[in-house]
Amino acid sequence: MEEIVKFYNSYNIAVRYVFTNSLVPEENFHSRFENLMLSIGHNGLNEIVINNDKLEEYIRANYPNYHFISSTTKRLDDIESAKSELNKSYDYVCLDYDLNSNKEFLESLSKEQLNHIELLCNAICEPKCALRKIHYLENSKYSLNYGKFYQLDCPVHHSINSNYTITNTNTITWKNIVQYYYPLGIDQFKIEGRTLNLIDNVCSYSRYLIKPEHQFEFIENIINTLK
Repeated sequence: MEEIVKFYNSYNIAVRYVFTNSLVPEENFHSRFENLMLSIGHNGLNEIVINNDKLEEYIRANYPNYHFISSTTKRLDDIESAKSELNKSYDYVCLDYDLNSNKEFLESLSKEQLNHIELLCNAICEPKCALRKIHYLENSKYSLNYGKFYQLDCPVHHSINSNYTITNTNTITWKNIVQYYYPLGIDQFKIEGRTLNLIDNVCSYSRYLIKPEHQFEFIENIINTLK
């Protein structure tokens, strides 16, 4: 154990644990595996994305050196709830992405509040989707039931790189970041993709991480390498 901790702490790189199962029972808080992970990463550098109040209380009490991020999966899509969340002791609050383009709301925030905002740039979900909260809950059940299949009539039938996704009201482009969000005081952004296939991720990430004039060449090189 000591060797693992020593190896882990030798790299000055922040890692985010994603603990966003909103239904995890309290008896699971004491699992050996979970607490081993938390012990290894308890060095003041690492972060935890969370949406379960009781789990958050447990981690804060036992591993206080983590940085906490309020998850977008809380689905706090009204202005008062979002402002209340920003006034809590989170390093960042990943806003519900239905608030991404609400300039009246964003421009009403203080500099301190803006410094604690994180925005998801490329959500594939429908704007104002009535099923999103239900979907998050079903995903939590799915994990606790060891991957037991569930049926949900999701309205999304397009890809992350479709014109519909790229142009919908929740999507934040690189140009939006440079011209509006960064000058406003928001400098934390995340890109969806950990459950997508490699090609979708390459195409999606390239729009944010590669200069426009090199994007096609970058994607072409990746595809040729895979072939």
